[in-house]
Amino acid sequence: MAGRKIEDENEAIAALDSVARTGLELADWCRVRDIDARSLSGWRGVLEARGYEPPTARRHPDFIEVVRMPIERPARYTVRYGAFTVELDDTFEDGTLDRLLRVVAAC
Repeated sequence: MAGRKIEDENEAIAALDSVARTGLELADWCRVRDIDARSLSGWRGVLEARGYEPPTARRHPDFIEVVRMPIERPARYTVRYGAFTVELDDTFEDGTLDRLLRVVAAC
């Protein structure tokens, strides 16, 4: 299957820029995207005759270090009194908790 044809100059430039940035061969890039490689190749010839130059291919690093970082979450506390539940974390203030518990106890 040939794939769909490139419709216009803007689409051709965007496609050729993408081909250059990925570093793939034009045929491989087109196959993955179901685009007719002959259509894009034709546009490349027309655009190069007009002075188009694709961007340089992006160089991928040979090695990337990946480090797992622990996610620090504050401790959670749940206080249940009858039908009432109060949930807090380590950032609560004693005075606030005292007022909340007095309200709950008064219910």
